[in-house]
Amino acid sequence: PRLFGRELWCFKLGNWSFWLITVGITTMGLVLTAGGLQQGYQWMNGVEWLDSLVWVKPYWLARTLAGISMDIGMSLLVVNLMLTALTSPAAEARRVRGPVEAPIPAPARGPAR
Repeated sequence: PRLFGRELWCFKLGNWSFWLITVGITTMGLVLTAGGLQQGYQWMNGVEWLDSLVWVKPYWLARTLAGISMDIGMSLLVVNLMLTALTSPAAEARRVRGPVEAPIPAPARGPAR
């Protein structure tokens, strides 16, 4: 947004993008760590590599869902940035900016008692 001197096209879309990517990365890290620890402990106990893969399948599903979350978040980010860059300044001026604060009137001056 600073590159084009404009506001972000949709702040809510930016929030969704951020949280989908954050949840995806966090989940991916936790799932890969847990799956790796489980597979490592199985190898230490003499389980063959091919047999240890059976126990890691649930982690693959969670990893896939985390990856989908990151992909959706990145796609939303790209769409938001593209629309920020491609939106004309005239269209941006027409967007509703939110409530405008009215000035607070000065207190009336009357006879002091």
